[in-house]
Amino acid sequence: MKKLFLFLLLLLAPLTSMGALLNVDTDYLVTEVNQNDRTFGIALTGDNPDVTQNDVYFGDDSKCFREVHLRNGTMKEYRVTVDKFVKLLHKGDRVHVKGGRDWDGSIHGYTVRIKTYE
Repeated sequence: MKKLFLFLLLLLAPLTSMGALLNVDTDYLVTEVNQNDRTFGIALTGDNPDVTQNDVYFGDDSKCFREVHLRNGTMKEYRVTVDKFVKLLHKGDRVHVKGGRDWDGSIHGYTVRIKTYE
């Protein structure tokens, strides 16, 4: 009986650790960009933009967009690759992240948007 319980526990342990603890859908400020790892640091918009609170990383299911807000009040949206998105990012940029917070506090970005103004 103990062996069966341990076997089931070993089978289910990876499934429970992979799930997100909490979903996020919030605007953030970019605090740092790591192009090699395809990750970036974030802070809440009202907090210190020089202190990284969490890291956002991308997976195969991530979708990235560039929102261009024009002076006439209209907005255009372009889908971009993850690599292009990371190259567009700079410290201080405003991003919107929909994703799942993992056990270590990092966020897996499912849909990530950079907001630019022209």
